[in-house]
Amino acid sequence: MEFVGKVAVITGAASGIGRAVAVEMARRNVRAMALADMGETVDGVAADINRDAGRKVAWSYRGDVTDEAFRASVFDDISREVDNVTICVPAAGISRAVDTPPART
Repeated sequence: MEFVGKVAVITGAASGIGRAVAVEMARRNVRAMALADMGETVDGVAADINRDAGRKVAWSYRGDVTDEAFRASVFDDISREVDNVTICVPAAGISRAVDTPPART
């Protein structure tokens, strides 16, 4: 896949697969990336990527990617700052509690 000129949103970008994808996209000259994650380490990931790329390519966003308003704000902000999002990488490790039925007696 060609990444030059593309704008991406990557969830779970502070670690694991999301971080690896972000690093690789920067290496392949993606135009810009919104890195979204709940942890503050996403700020450091963006700073490292920008330093290594020698330009601002990564913007960090801290919040809950299961929150529709947060997701919309990330897409709106990166679109306003750079251009329309053309790639979305949902790499956040999201799990939800499942209601367990009460034990039978």
